Amino acid sequence: MPDHFLVTKRYNQQKPIKCWQCGIERTNISELFCENCSFIQSPQDTNNYFKIFELDEEFGIDPKQLTQKYRKLQSQLHPDKFTN
Repeated sequence: MPDHFLVTKRYNQQKPIKCWQCGIERTNISELFCENCSFIQSPQDTNNYFKIFELDEEFGIDPKQLTQKYRKLQSQLHPDKFTN
């Protein structure tokens, strides 16, 4: 069996994604926070900027909408919210 087949097969396997804090299997992996414990999660490799900002994948983006979504994410993910 060729080596490239093994690599392709290994990366195509779908395993459940679990929250690193509470360990539950996450149902909505596109969310940046766990739906059970609300801890921040690693962004998925499949996400792109359009998905992160919840925008349609098109050339013409409304700058006001992008700015609003950026500021909302910025306020949710600001480091001061995660200090003790």
